[in-house]
Amino acid sequence: MNLSRFFILFGITLIGVSGLLYLLSFTDKMGYYIDISYYTVPAFSLLSVVIYFLTIYLEKQPQKAGLLNIVIINVMMKFLITGLVIGYYYIVKEPDDGIFVVPFIIVYVAFTIFEAYFMSEQARTE
Repeated sequence: MNLSRFFILFGITLIGVSGLLYLLSFTDKMGYYIDISYYTVPAFSLLSVVIYFLTIYLEKQPQKAGLLNIVIINVMMKFLITGLVIGYYYIVKEPDDGIFVVPFIIVYVAFTIFEAYFMSEQARTE
């Protein structure tokens, strides 16, 4: 996948997530917790861009085992981001219930689908 296609799909993902979060912001319960997406969208966006450029770099290496490790690195980084963002949000905002994770889950799932798609495209083009 070339750089322009990556950023087109990245933009579509951002627009889709932003639109869905915008619609959720009008609901009574979700509107109060939508600010967790202010942390998650930039974090997962940065992770996606780093993973993309890391795959480009590792494709050019003679040993292709590094590409397999990217999946593990990506999962570990997502777990780390998840723990940090949810922990930070829980400490700072002290939410009354667990519904605050719904906007986070929406962003998480959208970026996971996006990353799975572009990583599978990268694997097919080798």
